[in-house]
Amino acid sequence: LRILAESAEHNVFKIINVDIHSPAYNAGIHNGDILEEIDGIPAKQMNLSRLLNMLKKENNVYSLQIRRGKKVFNCTIKLSRRI
Repeated sequence: LRILAESAEHNVFKIINVDIHSPAYNAGIHNGDILEEIDGIPAKQMNLSRLLNMLKKENNVYSLQIRRGKKVFNCTIKLSRRI
């Protein structure tokens, strides 16, 4: 999973690469999706460093709110070690 910080404040997080069979892929996340919330915390309140540190913790489970165009949906991912 690769994430790009966009906007002048660098606090809009766009998914730019979802690996096939990754936890993000299995949760239905697509390239181009925008991360809105993690565990109820608005992504706009985070910086990229904090976000990436959270997403590196193996076996952690996160509830995500994702925006795809005008559609917003929730999903859950369990992080796993990359092989």
